[in-house]
Amino acid sequence: MKARTLWTAALLTGAMVTGFGMVTPPTRPTPFLPGDRCIRCDRLITDRWVGGQTTGGVDALKFRTVRCMLTYLRGAPAPYKQVWVSDGQTGKLIDPERAVFVPVPIDTYTGEHHYGLGDVDYVAFHDAKTAEAVATTHGVKTMTWAAVQYYAAWMPVTVPEAQR
Repeated sequence: MKARTLWTAALLTGAMVTGFGMVTPPTRPTPFLPGDRCIRCDRLITDRWVGGQTTGGVDALKFRTVRCMLTYLRGAPAPYKQVWVSDGQTGKLIDPERAVFVPVPIDTYTGEHHYGLGDVDYVAFHDAKTAEAVATTHGVKTMTWAAVQYYAAWMPVTVPEAQR
């Protein structure tokens, strides 16, 4: 009788562990897919080279731009475990701590009118030389992740009059 009880307990424990495993948050970024929308602004993500992503909930949270992600995280309702940014050269998601950022008018950079509603946003690069070349082209200086977080927190998000 005791062996049967132990067997039942082992099966129930295994089922619970498997069940909890199915709802654990993702720890790696997931690729941007056609039709993905920004969790913050609900706009279509059409340029995966300037986006961001966090993990920590049941699903990865995807963002249209780095600035959109930072604005969301400032008032995030739930903790997140990891932040990722798109490499402006390859589109691959990379660790922002290892990236070099270039502040650019995002509409000009993406070539899409109203992509960032006329704001300056931050494009990440894994390769520092590429970041320097892009910064020189735009007449700006490169930034670290800490600097991006600081400036994004204090610079107001502006919406052009035509979009209000």
